[in-house]
Amino acid sequence: FIDWSTSSSQLHHIQNDVAFLTNNSSMLILKDVNDGSIQEVNNVSGGLKFFEGEQDAIIWELNMNNVIWSNGNASMNVTHQLPDDILFTDAYVLGNELLLVGESPTIGTELFIMKKSGEFIEIDLNVGVEASSPKDFVETTDALYFSAFQPDLGRQLYEIDKKRILDIKEGIKIISDVRAFPNPTSQVVNINISNEIDQVDIYDNLGRKINSLLNFDENIDVSDLNPGLYTFKLMNKNAFVTSIVIVKQ
Repeated sequence: FIDWSTSSSQLHHIQNDVAFLTNNSSMLILKDVNDGSIQEVNNVSGGLKFFEGEQDAIIWELNMNNVIWSNGNASMNVTHQLPDDILFTDAYVLGNELLLVGESPTIGTELFIMKKSGEFIEIDLNVGVEASSPKDFVETTDALYFSAFQPDLGRQLYEIDKKRILDIKEGIKIISDVRAFPNPTSQVVNINISNEIDQVDIYDNLGRKINSLLNFDENIDVSDLNPGLYTFKLMNKNAFVTSIVIVKQ
């Protein structure tokens, strides 16, 4: 039996559990939706973000910089503390690991990984150069896209394939078949490609073709598109290449 008068109105469905905080934000509780069992997960200080990993619920305790892996059994929870000298601003779950965006006093704003084993990894995309400052994250079912700064190239679009990745650090790749800039954009995207292009088809995130341009112009106006992720298919009579373009507000 749960006394709902002492529980928070903010509920989270993670794995097979419903998670909620007590009103004084001192206790995180998981209720198994299958058997009705209730487990106290941790004495917490509030400020939680909930994620669903492949094996566990992953809970980021912002105020204490803790990351908790829970399968609903409190005795089997795993908790690791993030470094105090990094200001973390956002996080995404990939597999059963947590990918975080944080500002480090030594390498600037970069990506970091916290694993359930406790291993903490810095991802310096521009080793020994200025910070890559990743931002503009767009998440789909299969991938996570973001933009990051590259010396001499400016902001470039990166992709992390969710389905193929075993190691997040090794799985981050720059999308470089076609150079599209600025990317993300809200007005005009410039397409830089060496081959002759006869036609450009534009697809939305659901795979629907929303436009077809028969006269290729390197400067394509996207101001009438809704914010989101689009695939540009550039074709000639022999072949085609694709480029991912993010339209922002």
